[in-house]
Amino acid sequence: MKRQPGCNAHDFQTLRTGWFRNRPVFLLYRGRMEQAHHDKINPSGEDEPGFTINDSHKDYLEIVITGLLHKTLILNASRSVLNHPDYYTKNTLWDFTRARMGLNIQELKEIIGILGLFRPQKSEFANRGAFLVKGRMNASIANMFVGMTALLPFKYRVFSDIQNAKAYVKQ
Repeated sequence: MKRQPGCNAHDFQTLRTGWFRNRPVFLLYRGRMEQAHHDKINPSGEDEPGFTINDSHKDYLEIVITGLLHKTLILNASRSVLNHPDYYTKNTLWDFTRARMGLNIQELKEIIGILGLFRPQKSEFANRGAFLVKGRMNASIANMFVGMTALLPFKYRVFSDIQNAKAYVKQ
């Protein structure tokens, strides 16, 4: 890390922000303001990333992502969805409202590249995906991802309202 003028090592704090490959992930924050901001983002202290798939809905699979969102988590969730027995008949609703985006452009490109290798077994399949997000920053990252998937066989859209997201995947 490049040192800034007037800064010393005591100006920085290290915070655990999640887990990656069974190891804790740490970010370096400067000063107390970032510490307070971090607490506001995740006041419950639940920082463990993970996902669940709810297949009880008639028209769609609901994937709920929690914790710090990173490439491995998205790829594991995507693999589980693509291998789900209902995948070809149900659209997907990805709920990111309990997640914090931790992806950069390079990771988005890698995810797109891996998803680009997917070849559906049937020409007709449920290819609609709704991304439910909270906040403008998360919506911007999700919209960037949607734009990058234009050539893939999926039709993703970003929503901030659960009813609109459900309506999209029920079509």
